[in-house]
Amino acid sequence: GSDCPEDWIDCGNDNCIADIWRCDGDNDCGNFKDEHDCDSLPPKKCLTSQFQCLEDGHCIPETWHCDGEHDCEDGSDEHSCENDTHCHGFKCKDNHCIPSTWKCDGRKDCPDGSDEEFCSKDLCTATEFTCSSGTCLESQKVCDSKKDCPDASDEGRLCSQACNATQPACSHNCRRTPKGPECYCNEGFRLGKDGKTCEDVDECLVEGFCSQQCTNRIGSYECSCMEGYQPVNNSCQAS
Repeated sequence: GSDCPEDWIDCGNDNCIADIWRCDGDNDCGNFKDEHDCDSLPPKKCLTSQFQCLEDGHCIPETWHCDGEHDCEDGSDEHSCENDTHCHGFKCKDNHCIPSTWKCDGRKDCPDGSDEEFCSKDLCTATEFTCSSGTCLESQKVCDSKKDCPDASDEGRLCSQACNATQPACSHNCRRTPKGPECYCNEGFRLGKDGKTCEDVDECLVEGFCSQQCTNRIGSYECSCMEGYQPVNNSCQAS
């Protein structure tokens, strides 16, 4: 029997690919099995679960449409997203769309700051992978040919691209992802908008990290209590 996850295509050459890559015009299997029996699909016609880039007609997963990142070479997957109902990242209150990993990271990326509202500490860490569904996943489970995210967003055709010398130098670390090699940061840092520089996260800007007083440190933070109070189990009580 097939060792591929349910609803995935068994290429017959020890490769498994998600069904969304079937009949997209690319040889994802390596033996063209995913491009066989596609006569029912017109040339460059994407599946209902895909978005078609305007300039080259390339098909990408629909969840990459309006997710705050440019996946089409012409950037058409991020056009007209401010008033679009298809935001697959985090939708700000003013309708701007930003990558979901920027929500509750200690920095206001939405013009109205709504990405830092109602935050708690129960978020994906800098060393974890954020599934499109919002689920947190250990980095080592990404691109391992197993469907670990509920929506299978941890696997994709670009997983085969490894980090190498041709990639922009990452400040901290590099990992394989369904969108190709990606820089990621150590705990207490966030990835800058250049996609490679790691910047300190000011945890003190996120409500709830400390009971009373918070002091930001490079890569961490320190909680303390006001005069007349003493720290007890990560909170402050009257002494």
